Amino acid sequence: MERRAHLGKIETLRFLRALPRSTMAKTAYWIIPAGNGLRLSQREGEHGLRVAGIERLRLLADLALLADGLSVFADSRGDASEWQLHFGPLNFHLTLTAEVWRGFSGEGQVLADLAAKERDRLLNLVQGLLKWQSEIRPAEFVGNWDASLESMRRAFSALGSRGLVGYDLSRGAYFHRELPFNLALVEEIHPRLKNARKLVENASVRILQRTDEIIEAEVLGTDVTHRVRLSEAGDRCTCPWHAKHQGSRGPCKHILAVQIVTEPELALE
Repeated sequence: MERRAHLGKIETLRFLRALPRSTMAKTAYWIIPAGNGLRLSQREGEHGLRVAGIERLRLLADLALLADGLSVFADSRGDASEWQLHFGPLNFHLTLTAEVWRGFSGEGQVLADLAAKERDRLLNLVQGLLKWQSEIRPAEFVGNWDASLESMRRAFSALGSRGLVGYDLSRGAYFHRELPFNLALVEEIHPRLKNARKLVENASVRILQRTDEIIEAEVLGTDVTHRVRLSEAGDRCTCPWHAKHQGSRGPCKHILAVQIVTEPELALE
């Protein structure tokens, strides 16, 4: 996510007081920058941020009376968003899913990180260095084991899924904290990852072409063989699930399976 807006105290109160008290669950509003503040619209606007179930933001209204200001962050598609109220050195974070009925565990954007082969080895090494730090950046750990920055980023992403680190958007850094998660259930709440591993175990992936730019493969499905193409321009699969979501909810199980098979092993010392 990246910062989309920052409001002072007066603009924050004015915006929150203008929020509708109730809406239909599927009703979405667009939040548009307007001068030093924000305004609501039911039409998409330039640089607008889409928020469904906008009444969820009313949780901030009473707290805003004591706040110094508000920062708004959103992902590149303008769906999921985070709203930060600032209280001097303290921040209150409210993160909204793209839809009222959708949860973060099913969004799937972290699935590729969880599927990485080097994940478990790096996780154990990094976890041993967590000491309740308030700011942690993956780049600081790169030299420890001659691992790439991308490998470290994936490791921290997986640690976040395990509830062992959080991410502060305003600082652009992770922080150590531990949530009461059952770590054994991390993959259970990601059925696509579980199914991708089954495809790999059943030797359902056949690599057709592999170059520095692209990887093409066939993945045997239940009743049909799907074609997968991985490239920097974007991963593609011929399955109906990918056709419907186009990567907006993470990779399908077929893309994940090809990523698992083709990812190079990482040697850690």
